[in-house]
Amino acid sequence: MTNKFLNAILRATRKKNAKGQSLAEYGLVLALVAVACITALTTLGGDINKKLLDLATTISNVQVSTTPANP
Repeated sequence: MTNKFLNAILRATRKKNAKGQSLAEYGLVLALVAVACITALTTLGGDINKKLLDLATTISNVQVSTTPANP
């Protein structure tokens, strides 16, 4: 009887540890992805900003015709 009880506790403990281990691994992967994103944005941020400013300037310099098209 005691053996069955102890085995049940050991099985339950192993399952909890496996879930905790998976959660820790997901946390580490999430942290690694966050560091990669921050590094990429820091490195490329100035270039992206320049491209967006160039695009905004180009769009603001476009002249729109107010005359209707001939059908």
